Amino acid sequence: MLAYHFLRDDFRAGEGSELAWQIGEERVYTGKLKLCVSGYHWAPTWWDALANAPGPVASIVDVDQSEPEMRDGSLKGVSQRRKLVAARNVERELRLWGCECAERALQRERAVGREPDQRCWDAVAVAKRFAVGEASQDELAAACEAAWGAAWGAAWGAAHGAAWGAAWEAAREAAWEEEIAWQKQRLAEILDAAVVILAPASAG
Repeated sequence: MLAYHFLRDDFRAGEGSELAWQIGEERVYTGKLKLCVSGYHWAPTWWDALANAPGPVASIVDVDQSEPEMRDGSLKGVSQRRKLVAARNVERELRLWGCECAERALQRERAVGREPDQRCWDAVAVAKRFAVGEASQDELAAACEAAWGAAWGAAWGAAHGAAWGAAWEAAREAAWEEEIAWQKQRLAEILDAAVVILAPASAG
């Protein structure tokens, strides 16, 4: 069955001393399988795979049929055999997805009358520019530091303000679940488009 996995930017696994993977390569583990310890690991969704990503290379893999288990908040599976079907460095796509998620959070705050600090908007803008090669690492670091300062100030004020109330907490939890669902769907859309399984060339 097809599943998902991430590799480091050099196409090596996050742990162990295996050689870099090649697209189309299949490997077989001959030892005893143990989830999170030994064998070839995978996840049933991009979201679950990202939770354990050692690097930015998103991979579609063909693995033995088995049932994934929930570990550390994400679904994981382990197989004796794994074939690398398709792979691509998606650092740019992941950064832009993160910016989308951040913008949506800021927009939600604005929609309920809590205008975010301008430094937070600026940080997202710089992060988007960095993702496409239009801002430096120093610019990104400075913008993030400023945004963290703004976020900490807002959190401190909220902690010392009036009680939020049970009704607000319930609404917040529902919005959080809805947002997570959107993030999962959007991530799948982006990575499905970025990591394409190429059909084999026809003979003749």
